[in-house]
This record gives sequence, C-alpha cells and structure tokens, in this order.
Amino acid sequence: MVFRKRILRSAILMGIIVGFLVFQIRPLFAHKEITSNFVILKEKSNVRTLVVKPLTLYRAWEVAQDFALTWHYDARLISLVSTDVDDPDAMATSEYKALGADGKRRSWRAVFTSPTRNKQLFVQVTDGKVVEAIEDGIHDPGLATIAEQPTLDSPELVELATSNYPDMCAEIGGAAVGFHFMFEATGIETGESTLKIRGSRKVREQSQPFLVIFSQATGKQIRAQQYEQKQGGAKWTTDF
Repeated sequence: MVFRKRILRSAILMGIIVGFLVFQIRPLFAHKEITSNFVILKEKSNVRTLVVKPLTLYRAWEVAQDFALTWHYDARLISLVSTDVDDPDAMATSEYKALGADGKRRSWRAVFTSPTRNKQLFVQVTDGKVVEAIEDGIHDPGLATIAEQPTLDSPELVELATSNYPDMCAEIGGAAVGFHFMFEATGIETGESTLKIRGSRKVREQSQPFLVIFSQATGKQIRAQQYEQKQGGAKWTTDF
C-alpha cells in the first residue's frame, strides 16, 4: 500500500514537472519565432566616419527608394521621416536655429512594404548613404502606400510654411531639434497621403511644437496643428 502511494506521488510530481516545463518552453519557442521575424540586411555602420552630407526629403526618398527596389521589385513606401538619430548637429545647441531651415537633414528613416514578399523593410539613410536596413517578416495589407515621388521637396515645405506662418521657427529642444519633414501614406487627418513640416511657434511666450500639413495630391496646405500644454494635459489643436 505504501509502495503504491509512493508511485502515485511520484507520478503526480512528474506530471507537475512536465507541465511546468511545457508551460515554460512554449513561450520560449514563441519568443524565438517572433524575434526571428527580423533579419538584418545591412548592419548599422559607424556613421561618424561618413562625410557630412545632409539631404532634402526628395533626395532622401531617392536613396531609400533605390535601396528598397533592390530588396524587392514591388517595394512601396509607407513613410519617410527626418530624425535626430545619428545627427551630431542635433546635439549642438548653436545649430538649433539653422538646422533644417534649408530643407536638409542628415538622418532619415523610411518604412517600405512588399505585398508579394509579405514583409516590411526599415531603412535608415544618414549623410547620403543607407547605413542600416532591417527586414521584418510582418506585412499588413491594410496599410496604405505611396507609389509616386514627393510632389513638394522639403525646401519648398519650409518656404510655404514660413510664408503662411511667419512666426514659425525651428524647434529648440524636447522631442525634436530644428525643422523636421515627413512623407506619409494616408494621413490620419485627411485620408490621403501627406507631406508635413514640423517646427515650433510661441504660445503664451513659450515655444511649442507646430505642424503644417500639405496634400501629396495637390501640393496645397490642408491644415496646421499647434501643440499646447494646458491645465489638465497637452494636446494638438487645429484652430488655424
């Protein structure tokens, strides 16, 4: 009888151990499956060794687009944005006022998708070169894409935005530095592809982010948005 109880206890214990191992191993395999979706096609190079070569939005689009088409023939752009990442000028406070005022930035990031390959591609362009490229094994067919080139280049965005809003200037800190530019498929605000310029304006004597949005289809301004910090929180307003 005692022997049978020992066998029973051993069987129960073994079942618990096996169950625990199965419970632990399945997430491990799941995690491996998720992380294996990413494939580094071009490992980030030492950007500090590159020759300084800021690009306009159009030129950055050309560099990123050319690389994407070598990745797959049907690569389509989802978004292209300028960034402070790997941009030493963004760290130099003396450059704040001029940074991006000529429509050029040193670093850009683009996202592409390939319907037939069923994957996405992330590309970083810095100083005129693709310095990093990562393939993601996820494709969302619901995402809109852009098939054509930008209808407005970033110097034009600066000229148009500052003409419409003479007090608009470069951002001097916070989430971004200088003027930044965006080329995005299907803007949330309008349901169409958009070109955007982000800077700042003073609100009650305090500089706050300011965004001017243009239509990719017509090249005309759609709206402007001011970021305001008020009692109870901060939000983007569109009373312009």
